[in-house]
Amino acid sequence: MTLNKEFYKENKNGKFEYTTLFDSDIEEKDKEESHEQASPRLQMINSRTFEYKYIKQGSILIKLCRNSVGMNFRFFYIDNMNYALRWFSPNKKYETSYIKLANIVSVKKATKQMVKEFPGGIYIDYRIYHLSIKISYYNDKKKPAFLYIVCKNKLEQKIWLYGLGNMINNARKIKYPFEKYTEYLNDNIYQYSDICNLFYKLDYILGNTPIRIYIQEQSKKFVNMSKKLEKMKDVKDMNDKIKRYITPQLKHSQEIISNVSSYLKKISNRKLFKLERNNITILLFQVDVKYQISKHILKVLSKKYKKQIKKIKQQKDFEKYY
Repeated sequence: MTLNKEFYKENKNGKFEYTTLFDSDIEEKDKEESHEQASPRLQMINSRTFEYKYIKQGSILIKLCRNSVGMNFRFFYIDNMNYALRWFSPNKKYETSYIKLANIVSVKKATKQMVKEFPGGIYIDYRIYHLSIKISYYNDKKKPAFLYIVCKNKLEQKIWLYGLGNMINNARKIKYPFEKYTEYLNDNIYQYSDICNLFYKLDYILGNTPIRIYIQEQSKKFVNMSKKLEKMKDVKDMNDKIKRYITPQLKHSQEIISNVSSYLKKISNRKLFKLERNNITILLFQVDVKYQISKHILKVLSKKYKKQIKKIKQQKDFEKYY
């Protein structure tokens, strides 16, 4: 929780503000000619690139809904077979939330025009395009469709843009030194600073709840979540997915909670500065997001492996009875 000046910039008033990566920080070399079109066929994939590994592992992004009001955090990833872009939607079956990579026509930065593509649906701030990606594809009925995803920061936007773009179009020969920015991606505050500063007023995230009480409430949630996951250990395929998609979220969240709690103890004899409170709020906000994502993933997996769960439960009940 110390002030790392590498991630801060000094404004005209001499104060330090948390900095973000803008377009000028990573050299723009992706200006495609207007006549070039991405092939809908899946291309040869370079699995050694940092961006491929990142999107393969997956990350939490925002999915914009065209038919309802709201922006939903979802966990997006590329499946094991490089067959599809998938995400976990708590109100849908596991098998329905995906787009075949072979059906994706283009992956581009969003423009200001994106707001006009949501008539009568979601209300969005026009500035959202700064962090957004537009994925154009053909659905199962062979009709043109599109999906907008909003990244948490500018760097993540670029990684998904080039990572997913390279998977569908090997005409992109440009390599970007994303490895040099891993420190930003691993910085807990930077991960969510852009999205928080753009869409969420930090003063209202915690509301009137004192930080210590908020931390206690979050800790209880994770304890209950861990108990539920413990019961799923015998469901092998499901447990493998839990270890891949849920366990890292819970582990990282618990680390954040522990670090914030330790920091609050160290400064218990004074009030928080505004910058400290803002940073802690961003940290606790992402803890809440990760909990919700874990909850969604568990719900989807519970539906997918419903028969196996029921069978194992019946077997355990039978063993107890006899």
